[in-house]
Amino acid sequence: MVRFAPLLLLLLLVGCGDLQQRGFSLPEGDVTKGQSVFMALGCRACHHVDSSNPDLVVARDDESLTEIDVGLGGEVGRSKTYGELVTSIINPSHRISPEHLHSRYSVDGISRMANFNSVMTVEELVDLVMYLERAYELRVVRTPYPNYPYYH
Repeated sequence: MVRFAPLLLLLLLVGCGDLQQRGFSLPEGDVTKGQSVFMALGCRACHHVDSSNPDLVVARDDESLTEIDVGLGGEVGRSKTYGELVTSIINPSHRISPEHLHSRYSVDGISRMANFNSVMTVEELVDLVMYLERAYELRVVRTPYPNYPYYH
């Protein structure tokens, strides 16, 4: 039994590593309702949604314009995971880019985004995440390789 303990420990560690990749998943939402939630919660005061799908594009709201303009959606170099989107909504201070830590987007490292957790229903969150997830498009960046002369 003692001989198998390291193998058992290794299997447990490998199995636990998979937990972070799986994360969690909410039920599938409604993109159209999610866009309506985005508008109803006043997200347009600080955000605009860019997308290759014109039905998903939402411009800033000129009536409640702030000095903050954070773009969402569009082409990105890496996938925005479902978990990242949910976390960004329910805990906007979770991850703030180092370049924005001391800018108009945060105060002392805390996001200026309002907390909507007591206002938004779970169904609204599900729909909003579905809408935002569809607005992002993964851009594949190819590495340019110069032509090198071939020597025999």
